[in-house]
Amino acid sequence: MFLSHSQILFLIQIFLCSIFVYADEITSLKSDTQTDSTLNDSRTANMEALELLENIFSLEESLLQPENDQLVVLMKQELGAQLLLSKIKLYIDTKLVQTYHYKNNDLEKLMNRGVLRLVTVLMTPGMHTIDIELYSLSHSPIKQKLKFKKDLHPMFVSLGLVGTKIKLDQWKVH
Repeated sequence: MFLSHSQILFLIQIFLCSIFVYADEITSLKSDTQTDSTLNDSRTANMEALELLENIFSLEESLLQPENDQLVVLMKQELGAQLLLSKIKLYIDTKLVQTYHYKNNDLEKLMNRGVLRLVTVLMTPGMHTIDIELYSLSHSPIKQKLKFKKDLHPMFVSLGLVGTKIKLDQWKVH
């Protein structure tokens, strides 16, 4: 007999909830001389179990609706940008996700305030970092780290080149 993904998650949730009930019963049965450390250990275990439940819920949402985990990273060049880009390396949470070599038509689009899609990935909700390395024909490499928060909706992140700095804009789709 094989269980579906949702059945397995349901069983895990029931198991974790039973841990709460069992921990509460044990604490009520023990005498009043119980030490504070044991109570603190019980509370810590309860908090860890709650955190596990939240992670299971997030995983379940990701598996059932992967489109909500979508992250699209765009690149644009603002007026006043001083670089003629040749290559970009894009890391998300220290993992290289894209090395993009610019072609002539890409540079023309950027110069005319166009937007280029660098990458589309699935990303779990939470805090994340983007490390970007810009390589230019006229300037030494520029490296910058940007942080953003992903929630339970599809999200767009725009990396705007202003002068020799990168500005991050983000918005979500509901």
